[in-house]
Amino acid sequence: MTMSMKLMATAVMMASFLAGCATIESGRKFDTSAESRLEIGTTTVDNALAWFGQPMQITRNSDGGKILVYTHTVAHGNFTGHGSSEMETLGLNFGPDGKLRKFVTSGAPAQAK
Repeated sequence: MTMSMKLMATAVMMASFLAGCATIESGRKFDTSAESRLEIGTTTVDNALAWFGQPMQITRNSDGGKILVYTHTVAHGNFTGHGSSEMETLGLNFGPDGKLRKFVTSGAPAQAK
């Protein structure tokens, strides 16, 4: 086998190896540091949209309030079938007056590698 054939074979093997690795992102990153600004009874829907951007989901409650849900997920995998995922979620529940009633957070900021 000539040197150029060995280089070509090595390049093909490396490309095949790398093709087995993948990172998939879902949702959109949001500024988790803005969570410290959230105040029950004071924060408005407009505040949340300015701080976090457009949510992944908006649901209207039967009482006229809204729930805004922000999610960001990053999943990593490789050719061996091993992988990991990270997810962060922020749920904001606003009353009919547009003021924050309660909120929940989970996860750590998801990072693409």
